[in-house]
Amino acid sequence: MRKIGFLLIPAALALAIAGCGDSKDQETPTPSTPSAATPAPGSSDAAKPSAPPSATPGNMVGSTGSDSTQGMVSEIQKKLDSDPAMAGAKVKASLAGSTIQLEGTVAKMDQKDKADDIVMGVQNARKAQVGDMNNLMVK
Repeated sequence: MRKIGFLLIPAALALAIAGCGDSKDQETPTPSTPSAATPAPGSSDAAKPSAPPSATPGNMVGSTGSDSTQGMVSEIQKKLDSDPAMAGAKVKASLAGSTIQLEGTVAKMDQKDKADDIVMGVQNARKAQVGDMNNLMVK
């Protein structure tokens, strides 16, 4: 047992010293094959950001899609008021900065979800950033 320990100490020191070389002497490894997430140089996909399958580039919050406008708020309010699934709900759409804001009360969670769907449908149709501030309260 003593001989094995005696031999391991110099080996461990040699490995430690070899790993302490100057970082300038070491080369940075480069990948040998491009990964699936990295498009090939020169391809048309090289500049496109990745997006979830349900979203299209240009309409995600933080993308280059257009901001929500007062015209969109009017269209959303008309759809909220006329949709049969929203019967009994008291929802007011407004513009808070460049974000659609929903306030009021709904009878059930399905109506709150439906209100989000209406907002996102209008935003997608107008190629705007998708998302809203849903402050609806379920009674």
